[in-house]
Amino acid sequence: MHKSLSRELLFENKKNFFEYVLNADTGISKKFITDKEWIAMPCAGYLVSIEAEWLSDAIHRLGSNKYYQYLFYDDEIEKSMQFVNNGVNINLSDLNCSYCYTIITNENVDFIYYRHEWGLYHLFAGTPDFVYSCVRCSRKLSKKMFFEYCFNNADSAMDYEKCCRAWLLYQGDD
Repeated sequence: MHKSLSRELLFENKKNFFEYVLNADTGISKKFITDKEWIAMPCAGYLVSIEAEWLSDAIHRLGSNKYYQYLFYDDEIEKSMQFVNNGVNINLSDLNCSYCYTIITNENVDFIYYRHEWGLYHLFAGTPDFVYSCVRCSRKLSKKMFFEYCFNNADSAMDYEKCCRAWLLYQGDD
């Protein structure tokens, strides 16, 4: 698929969404990220308020005053909603829908914010400038925080393994 596909084609079409945007673990497909010439940085747990502000600022720098939120689980897209872009709305979009997977993007799909169901981890995908303006730390520090949080807070060994797979998929092995 072409790197500049429309939001409607990618997210409003169930077949494209589940076959191209997502992978078998219901995460963002590495092929999708590679085709868009993006990077992706996983972060542990739920989005925190300061990250919501940073994400909102990064979206504004892309020229977007609104964002779209997609909620999905069990091979179904539950909801698609449009919001005014601000940190409070982004934080509420993430926390109010913790029971399912969440994707936030803009009209042009210039980025993706993804949260694993129940907040196991979230990730920012886009250009390096976009991603690091949301993460605000080095890859090395991000990795340290990610694995410490997942090791100490995963509910099971299986959840910890999901975190490890996510890091390896999006960031590789050092």
